[in-house]
Amino acid sequence: MEYRLITHVKSDSEEQVRYALQNLFWNATKGQYIPKHLFPFDRLKELISSKNDKVRKWAYYVTCFYCNDEIFNEAKDDIFSKKNELIRSWMLATIYTYDIHYYKQIKGDIGLSDNSIKLLTNLFHPNGDGFQIDKLFMKSIIDGENIIDKFWFTFYYKYKPDIERNTIYKGEIPTDYIRVLTNLTSPTDTNTMLFETEEYALSALHHNCPEFSFEKNVGFDISDIEKRNCNPRKWAYTLLWKDRDFIKKNIDFIQKLMYARTLELKDREGFAKGLLENRTFYEKLGDNVVEWYLKENDPIILELLRSYMEEHKMQSKAFYEQVEINTCKNTETTKVYYIINSVVAKNSCVTNIKIEKNGETNL
Repeated sequence: MEYRLITHVKSDSEEQVRYALQNLFWNATKGQYIPKHLFPFDRLKELISSKNDKVRKWAYYVTCFYCNDEIFNEAKDDIFSKKNELIRSWMLATIYTYDIHYYKQIKGDIGLSDNSIKLLTNLFHPNGDGFQIDKLFMKSIIDGENIIDKFWFTFYYKYKPDIERNTIYKGEIPTDYIRVLTNLTSPTDTNTMLFETEEYALSALHHNCPEFSFEKNVGFDISDIEKRNCNPRKWAYTLLWKDRDFIKKNIDFIQKLMYARTLELKDREGFAKGLLENRTFYEKLGDNVVEWYLKENDPIILELLRSYMEEHKMQSKAFYEQVEINTCKNTETTKVYYIINSVVAKNSCVTNIKIEKNGETNL
């Protein structure tokens, strides 16, 4: 298996930093780690203090897999003073994965519910504290009022199958309960935790619901996507591609969405992500993908679209010309970043690092 991970050292784009952190976390859940002697711990420590909510949140997520004494000690010092309950829960998760003895000393004193603690510990270690999730437990979360419990429930079912390396598990997530959590808000709601819970409920369905139907598995109608908050809306656009029957019956609708300026930036990212990750070639949409690619200027979306064309270049002459003949669009010539190319073998990875700046490569 081969993958590419981009970790920005300095960048004007916080969105690209957020995207890099997401990839760090996502690959780690699959057992694909950067060797500790190569990992930029100092940079991660900086990002934990970022003023950007998304960057700071994902930096905390990453510390559950990449932590050192300095990051641990900061979490240990700050956990009791953090007012944000979600961030506090992630600090506890980091402490749990790094020093389980200290975790046992403080878990009852930081103001989190037993349900949230059970979910976060069970996520990162098989059986967690010896607790098994059953339908009674699930129902108590769905029927309860604790939004942090609901968040951890959706996050758990998005990532647990990969952390356990269990492919059978992917077909056994409780879709009926998750469906309820895709539709918690109305247009007048302002609670960001509700939006995040909807977001992770939708993304759990994207990753772990093989027999997906938007109508059956999502708690709102496709026609209402534009009314949703921007974060769950992005994942709703990603999920559209998973409903192949809907795509085939509504090609005209999809074509209208496929132009670079029809959707907002985050919506386009979600739409491009769904196109790539659902790995289906639609001949009738080939020209639309190329046109979108040529009009697009966001580097994250360009990477997603180019990867899709690369995957299906033998099925489309237009795709082949874009990835093999035409010069790749250079949208990152002024940014400095690491490109980490890792070839992952069965139980190991070989990593080569190169740094690109202004089109030059330094090994």
